[in-house]
Amino acid sequence: MSSGKTVTAIIVVVLAVLGLGYMLFPGFFFSLFAPAAPPQLSFTVKVPSQMVAMETVEVKVSVSHVGGGPAENVKLLMESEAFTLENGAFTLPPGETRDFTVKLKAKDVPEGVYRATFRLKYSGGGKTLYSVGVEREIKVLPAVKLANVGWKVDLFNPFGKSSISRGDSTVLRFQVKSLSQNVIYEGLRAEVKFRIAPEGLTLSPSTIEVEPLGPKGVSKTYSVTVAASSQTPPGEYPVQIQVYAADGTPLKEASTILKLTVTP
Repeated sequence: MSSGKTVTAIIVVVLAVLGLGYMLFPGFFFSLFAPAAPPQLSFTVKVPSQMVAMETVEVKVSVSHVGGGPAENVKLLMESEAFTLENGAFTLPPGETRDFTVKLKAKDVPEGVYRATFRLKYSGGGKTLYSVGVEREIKVLPAVKLANVGWKVDLFNPFGKSSISRGDSTVLRFQVKSLSQNVIYEGLRAEVKFRIAPEGLTLSPSTIEVEPLGPKGVSKTYSVTVAASSQTPPGEYPVQIQVYAADGTPLKEASTILKLTVTP
């Protein structure tokens, strides 16, 4: 047999084997020769309901591979006027799920509710792909704190008059300070109250409308008179100062507790 006929015979045999194999195992041959399907990913992201301006929090993200070939350069993207996102990229094989955290930071923006749209960017099958966007709403609260909090100082109380006898009074003083570099905060309110309110203890005023605070601004000193009547039982009484945002949300970084002692 000539060499040409031999080659032809070999080709015929190989084609016959391939044809038989395709008839018996079509799925295997399709996956062997067909291009891999683009990867399909799904994800969930859990964001806080509220943040303080310029605050950074960790956000939990879960990404699942639900179909197609491997997903490479998987990264969470975000579109928002009020927040920034820090995270890295990774590869996700078919059928796997990756749980991780990213850092979400609120910008120095006015108080309000802001939207953030999250989506995945990844590559596979020679293409760059994007998931459907997921929108979330987050309330941004003012970045303020209390400053120079203390009791009235006099000749006999150089560290502040925090102890009074029944029938006497003292003065609690404080300021509110803005941490923002861009925003003017308006509508802030401070409330002063007793954690335990015994008979005869009074506060005046108990509610204070805080003046507008400019960037890095400090309010004037606010004074609250604390008085004990002759009927007030002796003891220690916690006094709380709490600042609220314009919408009435308490600001956790603008709250403190002092102790007042009432003596016989």
